[in-house]
Amino acid sequence: MADYYIPANNTDYDFARSLESHDDYQSFYKKLKDNGSLWLTKEQYDNVLGFKKRRDYSECRDEDKCVYQLQYCSNGSGNQFLKTYNYIGFIPIGKKDRIIIDTGKHRAGEKDLFLLRLLKYVSGDVYFDSSEDDSIIDTPNDASYSLLIMGYLFLFQFRKAFAKGIPLQYVKHQEHGLNIKGQINIKEYIQRDMLYGYKLTYSYSQLEYIQDIIDVLYITMREMDDSAVFTELLNSGDYARFYRQLRQLYSGKRPSASVINRIEQQKALKNPMYSDYKETLRLARFILEHRNVIHDDDSDRPGNPGFLVDVSELWELYVAELIRRSDYFRENNYRILEQQEAEYTLYNDTFIKKKNIPDIVLENEDNVLVIDAKFKTMKFRPFDVDRDDLHQIHSYSGFFNLKSKKEGKTLKVSSLVYPYYNDESDSDINEIIESRLYSNDAFEDTEVKTVFSIGYVRISDQSDPAKFDEEMTQYEQEYIERLQKSISMLDNL
Repeated sequence: MADYYIPANNTDYDFARSLESHDDYQSFYKKLKDNGSLWLTKEQYDNVLGFKKRRDYSECRDEDKCVYQLQYCSNGSGNQFLKTYNYIGFIPIGKKDRIIIDTGKHRAGEKDLFLLRLLKYVSGDVYFDSSEDDSIIDTPNDASYSLLIMGYLFLFQFRKAFAKGIPLQYVKHQEHGLNIKGQINIKEYIQRDMLYGYKLTYSYSQLEYIQDIIDVLYITMREMDDSAVFTELLNSGDYARFYRQLRQLYSGKRPSASVINRIEQQKALKNPMYSDYKETLRLARFILEHRNVIHDDDSDRPGNPGFLVDVSELWELYVAELIRRSDYFRENNYRILEQQEAEYTLYNDTFIKKKNIPDIVLENEDNVLVIDAKFKTMKFRPFDVDRDDLHQIHSYSGFFNLKSKKEGKTLKVSSLVYPYYNDESDSDINEIIESRLYSNDAFEDTEVKTVFSIGYVRISDQSDPAKFDEEMTQYEQEYIERLQKSISMLDNL
């Protein structure tokens, strides 16, 4: 099996350059030419591992459906490049080979440290160290890479779901005695109770935990606990409490694929309160299959795209978590609005009625900030900021500017934020960063003091885990400081 590495959401992965240093990419290129793009079917799209409710397939943009496209360079050179979008993971090509899409400039045989940091932030692993265990995705084609991604995805969904309680269902019981509750069983009374004794048969319904769900969640966490990557996390904080509760309720039975299929049909999971459990259990199935605890005959069905993760959602949650953990935003009582609080609808009375959901909306008693997180290539060139993204953030800004005025608040900042991979060829990057990231003319209304900014989090290129973590901590703090600066830069005007 040959593995070919490409970065996610990239616009200039030039095969002319890659072929110079990788002989086997010649065969990769030939295979891609036979099928120059990969578009997800509805079934494949629905099976993408995600972090929040996904828009319906029929409402998707092309970039939400496409994994990669082979395109010609616009400079007339005749070279081709691989345009990638929002997905990371494994994609089979042919019978033996596969593409591995990662978060950036990946070197074969090294850890994808940025992906590891994103996953740990989002799952709530506050005190982490990328160098703490040498077994973590040393070779990304190893099964541990799959378990790592799925494990952190599972923990993120599990924490959201379990906070609302274990799903309950009514279970019917039938007993024979004197302490009657519920309904008397007339048939049993006539056939047995009236003739043979004074005790009565009665039945009643009682709310109980769904045992199958408990068993699947506990076995999944136990399998993860066997991996050194997750042991410390599962045995500390909230996860330790959840894990302990599941252990006490565990029936002792190992779940099968048919058990998970049965759970998916439970009426209780149709309750909006328990909707997060659907994704949690789907991820549990992935983990148990990869650990060979259960076997599903359909897991290798034709057309299955390996597994894919929407990294744009992961990036959005990472940025939100950076802001949530910062001292400045805590001390100034900012809170991040929940998705249902931030969403709004335009053109309600028309056929183009459209629901809008900004990535991150922060507010306190006085101010509002709207931030759109974009996991796209950023080299601070004019074309790096997509026109559609500009229209989108200004649409959000216009709505929240009016809403803020009605509530007696001020829309302080509207911002796009990108990951930035430093490059030695970026000769004038410092000048751009210092002077050309902010604008105060987002609105014609001179009374509106709103700053539009291009935000970024610099991504360390260190391959040593300890140095990578040290640099990333510094770069994350610098992003928070730039965001803080944009909030206050118009106050003195």
